[in-house]
Amino acid sequence: MLDTMIYTDMERRNTMNRDKKTIIKHRITKNLIFAATCAIFAAIYEYFSHQVYSPFMICAFLFPVILGIVPDLFRSRIYGNNGNTELAQKPQRNVQDIALTLQQCGIYTLTIGSIFKGVLDIYGTTNSNGVIYWWGGGVLFAAGIVVELLHYCKNRKLHLN
Repeated sequence: MLDTMIYTDMERRNTMNRDKKTIIKHRITKNLIFAATCAIFAAIYEYFSHQVYSPFMICAFLFPVILGIVPDLFRSRIYGNNGNTELAQKPQRNVQDIALTLQQCGIYTLTIGSIFKGVLDIYGTTNSNGVIYWWGGGVLFAAGIVVELLHYCKNRKLHLN
């Protein structure tokens, strides 16, 4: 009975991999829905704006695609190796969750900033406060990358020792 209750190390890694792969699949789905919503919003907004276009509005959907979906596809490859990577062997999910949340907040901030700039372009006006979105989104996304890389290097160093 006790044998069935105790996970082996390999079973624990496979369960953790499955959980991380599920989290990544949910993030990919969330970013796909967000990108599609941005593209539909831009199309409708520009249809009713008397054929005035803004590249910021048209390309707003690219932030969740390029900064969200592409790295998550790479992460799904890493976690799809059945526990053969350093990232998948350590159960410290809190640090990586913080990193991914920072990255996701950066993506949302950059996307909203792009839509904001697009709306201002379509109306033919400017606003100096729009730069806050670019700096804020960039800092959030970069902080997420730094935290994730530090976590990866720390786990790799612990694994090599």
